[in-house]
Amino acid sequence: MKRRIAVLLAGCMVMTALAGCGSTGGEQKETETGSIENKEVTEKSQDTGESSGAEDTISGEITMWTGTWNDGLMDTLLEGFYEKYPDVKVKFEYLPWDGMEDKYLSALQAGAGPDVLDMAIAWTIPYASMGKLQKLDEYIEKNQIDVSDYYEGAVETLYKDGSYYALPYRSETMCLFYNKDLFEAAGLDPESPPATWEELREDAVKLTSEDVYGFGLCGSNAGNTTAQFYSMMFSKGVSLLNEDMTASAFNTQDGVDAFTFWSNLYLKDNVVPKSVLENDNTTNRNLFAEGKLAMFVSGSYDIDPIMEANPDMNMGFALCPGFEGKTSAAQLGGWNLGMSDTCKNPDAAFALMSYLASPEVSVDFSSTFSSCKSAVDNEKYADEKLKVFIEAINYGVPLPGSPYMNQITDILYNEAQAVLSGSKDAETALADAEASVNKALQN
Repeated sequence: MKRRIAVLLAGCMVMTALAGCGSTGGEQKETETGSIENKEVTEKSQDTGESSGAEDTISGEITMWTGTWNDGLMDTLLEGFYEKYPDVKVKFEYLPWDGMEDKYLSALQAGAGPDVLDMAIAWTIPYASMGKLQKLDEYIEKNQIDVSDYYEGAVETLYKDGSYYALPYRSETMCLFYNKDLFEAAGLDPESPPATWEELREDAVKLTSEDVYGFGLCGSNAGNTTAQFYSMMFSKGVSLLNEDMTASAFNTQDGVDAFTFWSNLYLKDNVVPKSVLENDNTTNRNLFAEGKLAMFVSGSYDIDPIMEANPDMNMGFALCPGFEGKTSAAQLGGWNLGMSDTCKNPDAAFALMSYLASPEVSVDFSSTFSSCKSAVDNEKYADEKLKVFIEAINYGVPLPGSPYMNQITDILYNEAQAVLSGSKDAETALADAEASVNKALQN
């Protein structure tokens, strides 16, 4: 597995989960603190006299921070946990997505964080670099956690300097959505979506008409926009940063070619809506649902909104294209569970983490897909529409675990907008981005 050496800097912000994806599994609520009581389970254990063996030695209270979208879900999820650990009590604080990263960082710096943190994958290595997460190697070995069952991309987000600092439970990436009816009307085979970006461009030209555009490019929202051309760069084998994350690595010929291809879909091929600079992923999803956009890339979370808006939509799904001679690649998103450096009850904390990250429970804890490969056959994923999204996780590439990723993404987003507006060409924009990123990394 690839080992990354993160830059040690406190007080920096890091990149969030997969751009364009619904960062919540449902409607967000105001921050609130709640707890899950295990009184009934404890009483049941006492009534039956049953013992759960080694689990009985784990007891006490632990705290966990997670998103408001999990409020209510945790009661159901932890029923099995309390059967195994009747003497453990878990107190939850539910945080809204907006401001979540800031609160985590501030609390960790102040030594006031929870025992267990539910973290976007890009936060894990930076927190570990700051010394705010405990190493989990001893617990993983003691509890015989099969790390090989996790997707390779997910493992990269846990691992630093030879140690593991988290357990993954949710992994996701983008795939290609396409309108089969529009394909057929344009003389294209609706069962043969483009496998390469070059094929996508050719198809998009044929699909573009007075009322329909061939492909949905994002030019608004930093995460949505960069996720698209990052994925193209990853398909070319381009890395955003060098191995020790001390300098940029994207300003190569392959990087320029990928960035140029992405921007030319709008600037030269004319297959992208004219409103591209105002279009984020939600805009493209809505245009697709209205039949005004033939193709766009997104995650499985957009399937239901599209079907709600247009129940008759005849859409297909395919892996995110790769360039000719290259494999599919897309930016990986997801969530991990880590133990803070201030945790005083690590045995109970790890018991909770390993329970939630198990193949069985993570299927329900994740609002998209489990990070465990063995969960692929779970009945929750039986819908044929989901198969390609699960397969795509194997090609997911996580962002570098640098504390500077938010700043890096903002820099590249601004340069992307400059290219789409015609004020810079792709080569100049990447050179300028390289200079800005290297300056930021040296501060």
